[in-house]
Amino acid sequence: MRNKLIICEDKIRHKAIPAILKVFRPKPVLSEPQYKRTSLLELPSEVRLLIYLFIFETSCDHILVKVDRNKRVSRSQIDEDGQDIKPPPGLSYSRTPSVPLSASLLQTNQKIYHEALPILYARVIFSASSNPTSLMYFTDRMSEFARNNIRQIQLYPVPLLSECFIRERDLLSWNVICAAVAELPGLRRLIISYPRPESLEQSTVEFHRSHYAKWLKLVQAEKSLVFDEFEEGSGDMERYRERFRKIMEYTDDMSEN
Repeated sequence: MRNKLIICEDKIRHKAIPAILKVFRPKPVLSEPQYKRTSLLELPSEVRLLIYLFIFETSCDHILVKVDRNKRVSRSQIDEDGQDIKPPPGLSYSRTPSVPLSASLLQTNQKIYHEALPILYARVIFSASSNPTSLMYFTDRMSEFARNNIRQIQLYPVPLLSECFIRERDLLSWNVICAAVAELPGLRRLIISYPRPESLEQSTVEFHRSHYAKWLKLVQAEKSLVFDEFEEGSGDMERYRERFRKIMEYTDDMSEN
């Protein structure tokens, strides 16, 4: 009888102890599969370009960025020679429409900056909300690469549309900004904006040519027309375009002046 008990105890110990240890022993932590990390620059260039397009994708065809000088006047500074130095004007920016843009991607590194910036700028229209020379201050602060990739500029000849009085500084600013825009090597499109269709039709073609259009001859990019206020039923847009084309035409006599 004793031998049977010993045999039974051995069987219980043989089967039960491993089972008990299995219950109380902590389960081994399964290591997560190790995935190889791939940086953006390790992807093929074609894939990277698609990623940039996706990041800068918006619901609008173009984004208008207006630059303006801050109204707050910066204090002058005195250099070591006692000369009065006027600091560069502060600039403010507005975006229409105010869609979010992941422009911080451009700060990742130089290679991504050079690849992504042309894609972003392809849809951006740069303009000045008041004084056109604000746009010059803006482009002067750009890197040469960014400046060379500006594709679209929008200008407003509103101060030069008056038949009564035109300030000399407005005429000078227009002359200077046209010359500066003409030096942008990557410019593809120059947009001329008028307040409304009446602004284009209220004076003769010769008036428009002599007051502002003759300086636009410096710019070799395609020129197009837009109105700040325009209702579809307010007139024939094609008629306005035809008048705009006539204004942009230059005779030999006008070119020599």
